[in-house]
Order: sequence, then C-alpha cells, then structure tokens
Amino acid sequence: MDFNVDFGEFLGSVKHRSQANARERDRTLSVNTAFTILRTLIPTEPPDRKLSKIETLRLASSYIQHLTYQLIAEPMDSPCAKLQSKQWTKKDKRSSLCTFCLTNIKKQKLKTANNDYQHETQPILEEPMDLIDQNYLMYSHQ
Repeated sequence: MDFNVDFGEFLGSVKHRSQANARERDRTLSVNTAFTILRTLIPTEPPDRKLSKIETLRLASSYIQHLTYQLIAEPMDSPCAKLQSKQWTKKDKRSSLCTFCLTNIKKQKLKTANNDYQHETQPILEEPMDLIDQNYLMYSHQ
C-alpha cells in the first residue's frame, strides 16, 4: 500500500473542494449584490421595507409592467387599471389596480389633504403679521 499516493490524492481533492467553495461564495456574493441593487430601484411602501428575493423578483416584474403601461397610456392616475380592464376578462380575476398605481393614488390623496389643511389654516392676510403689528398699522395713521 502506497500511503503517499492516497495522501496526495486527498490533498488534491481538498484543494479542488476549497476552490469550488470559493467560487460558490463569489457567485453568491454577486447574486446578493445584484438583488440589493434591484431592491433600490423598486419603489416600496414603506420605502425601507425589506424584500425577500422572490418578492424582489415579483415586484420588479410588476414594476416593469407598470412602467410599460405608463409609456403606452395617456397621462392619468392609474394607467394600469385602464389598460388591464381592456386585456383581462372578469374570469381572470386580475386586480384592476397595480401596487404602484395604488401607491401613487395614496400619495396624491395625502398631498391633496395636506394642501387642503394648509389652505384652511392659512391666515387671511397674505403676509403673516401678529396682532400688535396690525394694530400699529391701523392706528398709526390717525
């Protein structure tokens, strides 16, 4: 029995396994980096939401479809709803509003509500003045 040959083969297989493991670590790092970059390109609600890999792929696909609809449709709040209603029948049970259109509508409603609130709480005068300044101006000319 030649122990040197067996030990040499063992060292060779360990070296190959070590190299294969290093390649797999590099591949995994590359895939994870790509997912991290993709996650930054997809709008989410809330913005800092952590997405799994499958959620990232599904949302990316949905977002690409949403952007395609926006390019095809005339300017509107929810182009996906209009275009999907033409493509899908009732039996398809597709949502008539995509996630991204829904988010845009929610943001628009919040913006409108904030504008309405600011409009209601603005003073009547164009430039805010306190009561002392108003009284001074009113009575200084008498």
